[in-house]
Amino acid sequence: MPKTRFSLIILFFTFSFQIFAQNLPKKQEIIAKMALVNGYLVKKYKSPPKNDMNTAIYFEGLNTLNKLKPDKINGLFIANWAKKNKYQLPENGSYSNAEDLAIATTYIDLYKTDTTKKEIIKATKARIDSLVDSYKLDEWSRLEALYGLMPNLAKMAVLYKDERYHDKMFQVFMYVKNVEGLYSDQEFLWFRDASFKPPFKTPNRQNCYWSRANGLLAVGLTKVLETLPKDAPHYSEYMDSYLEMMIATMNLQRPDGFWNVSLTDPNHFGGKELTGTALITYAMAWGLSNNIIDKTTFTPIVTKAINAMLKDCVNKNGFLGWVQGNAIEPKEGQPLSATKAPENEYLGVGCFLLACGEVAKL
Repeated sequence: MPKTRFSLIILFFTFSFQIFAQNLPKKQEIIAKMALVNGYLVKKYKSPPKNDMNTAIYFEGLNTLNKLKPDKINGLFIANWAKKNKYQLPENGSYSNAEDLAIATTYIDLYKTDTTKKEIIKATKARIDSLVDSYKLDEWSRLEALYGLMPNLAKMAVLYKDERYHDKMFQVFMYVKNVEGLYSDQEFLWFRDASFKPPFKTPNRQNCYWSRANGLLAVGLTKVLETLPKDAPHYSEYMDSYLEMMIATMNLQRPDGFWNVSLTDPNHFGGKELTGTALITYAMAWGLSNNIIDKTTFTPIVTKAINAMLKDCVNKNGFLGWVQGNAIEPKEGQPLSATKAPENEYLGVGCFLLACGEVAKL
């Protein structure tokens, strides 16, 4: 039996947690809250969102809402935004801002609806092909970059049936995991980047695992796994990593249903935070929807998380509270509250819509 599988079995039987008697909210209640939150955002911001990762996450969330509650205006909003941007990716002059590649998902998904429109995919394919052909690896060494890169390489691999995309995805993933050493084989969690590896510690002498960064990687892995066929190269490596993260996070949930911004240190800006909680919830709900993780174990965790977000984060007017804005670690944007607005509201709304949409499938 592989070491990882053995470790997972041990963790399943050694971790203990309480199951609280909560029920999943009804599907229509979830959809209504999604529409309320999105409606508030649309009314507040008249100008189009920026061409960046926050917008990419929001568009994925908006697409999720649109599948549950079809609205031509939402679909046209994304298509018109992409057309106005001429289907271009952000120009940062460096691959070190690779998380901005996340917006490629919008263009790839639009292209798949009409593959005769080559202009939609042209810039995305050119950028991704240049990255595939590059020997550079050290500029991919933070978790947001993996979120921006891996799902889109998986989509390109399936779309073009090209092994180069598989090879680059695995090469980058293993570099970040083993060479940069962002993965902890003791706690099954990931450091946001090398600057947070030991000897760096939180003020309470704990390792610093930022919930949003781990959530983004977990979601990225789900998107890779749902895109690739099960016999794709390295599928089992991605699956093992996903399962490890689910096991690691399940016993770190706060009693109120949220996860702390610093996953293993409840006293390092401990408190409610939506983005990390929503991303972890999405990843777990995806595993439940696809019969990958145990329903008895994980359904109560997902239930408690979604109920907490709906109750504590959604204001009556649709404003979304307890959101950590643009950041690279737990301390930024603090303190949070139910009424404090982050500098970028698209990110929080996108994470919320993604989580709600996946839970609604349950």
